Amino acid sequence: MDVVAQAEQPTRSVPPSLGFKLRRLQLAYKRKYQNSTRAIDISTDQIGALSLVARNPGLTPSELASLLTLDGAQVTMILKLLEVRDLVSRTKSATDSRSYQLRTTPKGDAEYKRIQTLIAEFEDAFIREVLLPEEREQLYGLLDRLEVAAKANPCG
Repeated sequence: MDVVAQAEQPTRSVPPSLGFKLRRLQLAYKRKYQNSTRAIDISTDQIGALSLVARNPGLTPSELASLLTLDGAQVTMILKLLEVRDLVSRTKSATDSRSYQLRTTPKGDAEYKRIQTLIAEFEDAFIREVLLPEEREQLYGLLDRLEVAAKANPCG
């Protein structure tokens, strides 16, 4: 649809809802992300897990599940896929024989660095088009505050 046809469309009202706006932004972000990161041959859940393990060597699978807000079965599948690709390794914990510690492999470290570069370029382009540097910092700070408040009072 061209710009003229768009201008002729009646203006639609959308709810002034934080949840609605966050969801629409998340969907737009995801669409652009997938188009921009086709060179990454790894799912977004796997990227999240790899990133967290790379940044937190020794993380346990249950800690990873909590950080990813996924259940244990989902994290187990993600870890199996990362292990098959030789990106992450699991070793028995030295302090708790019932638990495992996660670490990136040398191949995983290299893949993490490659992915981080591509994602940083995408995110910079996505947000730079719209927000000034000080506005970006303000946005990140506001989102962090909302997340902390939501975690502190999950029922209210």
